[in-house]
Amino acid sequence: MNWNNIQTLEEEGHEIGSHSMNHKRLSELSEENIKYEIIESKRCLQENEFNVTSFSFPYNDGDNNESILKIIADKYYIARTASEPLMLFHCRNENVEDNDDNKYENQCHKYSTENNRNELQSYFNRYTITGLSHEAYKKSGGYSDEEMFEQFIEIVESQIKHNTENSIGAIPILIYHSIDYTRDDYSINPDLFEKEMKYLFENEYKIFQMKDITYDSEGLHITGY
Repeated sequence: MNWNNIQTLEEEGHEIGSHSMNHKRLSELSEENIKYEIIESKRCLQENEFNVTSFSFPYNDGDNNESILKIIADKYYIARTASEPLMLFHCRNENVEDNDDNKYENQCHKYSTENNRNELQSYFNRYTITGLSHEAYKKSGGYSDEEMFEQFIEIVESQIKHNTENSIGAIPILIYHSIDYTRDDYSINPDLFEKEMKYLFENEYKIFQMKDITYDSEGLHITGY
């Protein structure tokens, strides 16, 4: 794509965000190169008249590194990683035992579940928003396209118990990469993609973007909810 193509996407309602300059694993880079990947990406987009407020971690790497998070926090309003099918705006009680009813609920992401670094997670939670990396999830489960479609429905519907008409406590953030027939690790079959989008449309799901997520004294939430 060229800049005109990207401008057309924005005019059609798509949000443009930063994903680094060269899509490298941030944790493997020097501090100077980390800053280049994170900061230069935003500057480049802004120079081409895109108001960028969000960052997405390449390979979901570096989202548990305090130094990297501080650089991102200095330049972006919000940031997204992956790792969890459902993004809870309020973490569930860690004393709740895992069962089928809560298997799609994240526990404040990596800082509390893996490293027991609750204070760090709390400080950076607006920069570690989780999402469903569709093809990575499909591959890890060994699902066929038909099985993944059923998983997709289950994940999307798992938000319902957290939400009311006037309050949104959780949403699935859906992450897609390439949409083609190559069968690459990060490529979704266009037929499956169309089927999933048709399901969302026919069931009248409302679509939000990263720019619809607000962080304030109430914590993370969808603007207006």
